Amino acid sequence: MSDSMLLKSEPLHRLLSSSDSLAIIHKEHSALKAALLDQLSQSSVEKKTLMRKAEFLSKGYIACVLDYRDSVLRRCVLLLDIVNQVPLSLMNEERVKSEIVRLRDDWDKVNRYYNAIESQHSNRTSTWYWLSTILYATYSRRSILVDVIACLHCFLILVFLSLAAVILYAKTAVPRFYKTGKDANPKEEVLFLIELVQRNLQWLDNKLEAVSNPKSKDYGKYVTNDELKQKIGRSDREIASIINWLNKKCKSSCPLSAEAFGHNDFIKVTTCVERIECTFEADMVEYRHPSEDVTYLHAKEEHQYKLPLKFKSIIKYVTCLADLPAPVYRYGKNTHLWGDTSQGVDLQPQKIRKIYQADQFNPVAGTDPQLSNAVIEFSNNYFRPEDLANFQSQNGMPSNPIARTVGTNGYTNSSASFGEASLDVEYITTVVKQNTWAWFNGNNLYEYAVNSVMQTSGAPLINSVSYGGLEEAFSQSQIDSTNTAFKKAGAAGFTWLFAAGDSGVGSSSYFGCGKYTPQYPASSPYVLGVSGTYWNGQENVWVDTGAGFSNANSRPSYQNEAVTNYLNTAKNLPSSNDFNANGRAYPDIAAFGSYFTIIAGGQSEGVLGTSAATPIVAAVLTQLNAYRHQEGKAAIGFFNPLLYQEQDVGYDVTNGTTIQMYCGNAFDTGVGWDAASGWGAPRMSTLINKFG
Repeated sequence: MSDSMLLKSEPLHRLLSSSDSLAIIHKEHSALKAALLDQLSQSSVEKKTLMRKAEFLSKGYIACVLDYRDSVLRRCVLLLDIVNQVPLSLMNEERVKSEIVRLRDDWDKVNRYYNAIESQHSNRTSTWYWLSTILYATYSRRSILVDVIACLHCFLILVFLSLAAVILYAKTAVPRFYKTGKDANPKEEVLFLIELVQRNLQWLDNKLEAVSNPKSKDYGKYVTNDELKQKIGRSDREIASIINWLNKKCKSSCPLSAEAFGHNDFIKVTTCVERIECTFEADMVEYRHPSEDVTYLHAKEEHQYKLPLKFKSIIKYVTCLADLPAPVYRYGKNTHLWGDTSQGVDLQPQKIRKIYQADQFNPVAGTDPQLSNAVIEFSNNYFRPEDLANFQSQNGMPSNPIARTVGTNGYTNSSASFGEASLDVEYITTVVKQNTWAWFNGNNLYEYAVNSVMQTSGAPLINSVSYGGLEEAFSQSQIDSTNTAFKKAGAAGFTWLFAAGDSGVGSSSYFGCGKYTPQYPASSPYVLGVSGTYWNGQENVWVDTGAGFSNANSRPSYQNEAVTNYLNTAKNLPSSNDFNANGRAYPDIAAFGSYFTIIAGGQSEGVLGTSAATPIVAAVLTQLNAYRHQEGKAAIGFFNPLLYQEQDVGYDVTNGTTIQMYCGNAFDTGVGWDAASGWGAPRMSTLINKFG
């Protein structure tokens, strides 16, 4: 085939300018596929690739006219360059394939937008003509003058469109196991977030690195909320414009409350279902997860909702319309009192204090954020203040009630669950006596919890979370948004600890062995992941502790050396097919997770799990923060870079292994960091010497 043999196709800018453009596009779509297939025998490019490119060309340009963001438009133009302007004999097969990979995510958007346009095209043909002509002129690169004129025309037309046009957003699939219920009650009140596109995220990455890296001259020089707002938030004018639209879009008897939230990177909205459905043209239903006693009101699966085009570059997504919250599991397990002791003996606060040497250090206490900690509760988990008082008294510990409760501690509710929250508050307040808050979240959005803590005056810097879920249940956009919240917190001096889970390394197969399934947020690079141990005269890794390697987060640089060493030296590593060796590895640290006695609902109860280990580590790190405060030093903040540099927390756990349930051993312990216990368990003397 000669170099002059080009694909025979009507120029797309002409197709789009036609009064019957969509019909011609359909016809051209088939013709272009046929032309490509005709020439397959003379081309090394595989059939599927060319078919996909032909389809993208015929539909994609219409979608790109609507979704005019640079990133999508550049890729569309690149497709035109590759398929519609280059002789087939000069096409590079690898280049074609690589572009298909890059376009995969945008392809879903193209199909959605195309289908939406198809149903509304009758009154938009003149718009297609002008926009497509401008696109053709702008990217034909015939002269600088043409470019300038085209850009001016494009600007004027987009200003015109922004006054009335809407863009369609499509909701992603509902996470596994959620069940659809009845239509939402029109008058039921809903709190939701509008997440805004944050600015200067590279600045945030650089700032987090500077304040958390001990080798940096800016180590410990944490940012303020005002600085975060100024750098990454949207302008007050932009937020006012969105709130004004929310107030005026629909008339309803339901009140609507909307205000800037976080660091001007969210808008917090409270209104009724009826008004949400009207404003966003969405249908809302009830969703329930069998593991939770919580009902979520959310847009129907695969339903689309609408926003003005002028907000396209400002609004990222709407929480009650985009992804459902991933299921949040409490990690504590109930067990019989004085039962099987193969995984340790019953541990009470006095013994934990002694083993972890917390009884040897008594730094100043107070209400300063650096001297305080908090437990963060989700779903329907609460504690009774009288249970906490009785637990402290029965264990010979001084009275240490919760200093402040944020949100509603619904322990009087008939459906209240007491185990998790009781475990959290009873051990964090007795292992170390410091100022403790309890935070109750009305939703299961981690980014909401993090931003709420940061926005509350005097909030504790150490925050313990005994909840999490399957990483695969979170969309990548949810993980990215939550990670950004953790970055903000770290840059401001906060430390977030998350339990690593209680089901070993998990499995992608529910009826057998399969690829390991990591837990999030413990797998976030920006939190401290905590695994569990047990005591039988020495500290051993608890067999059911969560551990592993993230599939969604790449390995951070601070742990490269430690993880590489483990992967190169560990005995009996699982198959490389079962875990992502390049992902963020967790846990980072360990503490006792088996066995404990708590008082919950007025009754003694045996429990175990990493949800016991996490508040214990949080208590010990609060003591370290208090010691640093005495010495005039900043709080530890995002602790991971410092931890991986010092490579020691006191006791290196070298006995035991994690498991995959019913399938055998997974990750072994070892000298130094390992994928079962992290750097081991804390001893206050080492923490003071290394980090004080």
